[in-house]
Amino acid sequence: MGNQPISSALQPSPALQAMLKTLSGRRFFKLIGGGSLTEADKLVAIAQVYSLSGADCIDVAPEPSVVQSVSQMLHALPIQPPVLMVSIPLDPDPHFQKIDLDEPACTGCGACLPVCPTEALSLPGPLTISQSLCYGCGRCVP
Repeated sequence: MGNQPISSALQPSPALQAMLKTLSGRRFFKLIGGGSLTEADKLVAIAQVYSLSGADCIDVAPEPSVVQSVSQMLHALPIQPPVLMVSIPLDPDPHFQKIDLDEPACTGCGACLPVCPTEALSLPGPLTISQSLCYGCGRCVP
């Protein structure tokens, strides 16, 4: 900080000031990539569209390749970039719950198959759940 007064050293960046202004004005616009979306190429494309559309904040996973890729894209924009926020996933991540199969309760009837929006369930044989497809909507539980 050198000879800089402490009060000026604590001043938020222009991007953070703009974000705080939209928050207080109830006009906040944020992309929630979340702590689990780690596909950098997809997130960069989405983040660019949101940024150019006036997003105040871009929320990404703590994966280094994601943070680096999105950060590079933001700094290359011809506008004031939004604030880059990193979300640390919780255990379990409440944004991406998974269904746990209660094997004794499952009769194998297949009634859950047509209600699954991601086709994460499969039969014949014992019912299996593809954890990479399941996002925990719970439609299959009843």
